[in-house]
Amino acid sequence: MNTKRIVLIVGLLGLVIFQAAAIGIVDIGVRTPVLQTGAFLEDASFDNGGEPPRIFPVPFLTLGGRSDLGNLKLGYGARLFGVVVVNFAYPLVWIDAEPVDRFEVQAGLGGGAFGVFGFVPDFNFAFFSPTVIPELSGYYRLGNYFRIGGGAKGIVTFEQDRVSNYLLYVEVKARVPF
Repeated sequence: MNTKRIVLIVGLLGLVIFQAAAIGIVDIGVRTPVLQTGAFLEDASFDNGGEPPRIFPVPFLTLGGRSDLGNLKLGYGARLFGVVVVNFAYPLVWIDAEPVDRFEVQAGLGGGAFGVFGFVPDFNFAFFSPTVIPELSGYYRLGNYFRIGGGAKGIVTFEQDRVSNYLLYVEVKARVPF
């Protein structure tokens, strides 16, 4: 058995054990980048005359569990971004805090393993990468299920050609516990 399979099995077993003390959650929403930057924009040449690509809303789904640690809540799971034809997923851990009534702050870290799948033939694959996706966001809670807010997300790779990108986004989501 190779190392990747052992890591995957141990990780899944840890999630199952941790889930026994947690509640499940599903976040369904739309994230719209409002500013993107980094190496991929500085040196890139684009088909539309050198302008960066247009920013558009991207639907997402987060499926995971969350444990109550007093004022903090520790969550874990997977996040999926979908663009109808191609979808992108990665594991994620996060911490939620509610410092002020109805306002939430969330810090998360994802990456390490990625899956790409969709309707395009020969475009369904999974891979491991020394890439992490840190995220910091704030939300205003509208009732028990809906949230509106924004945040910043980075993409940092630790390969030989170290690349760092980030984007700022606004977001609307529904959180459904199960």
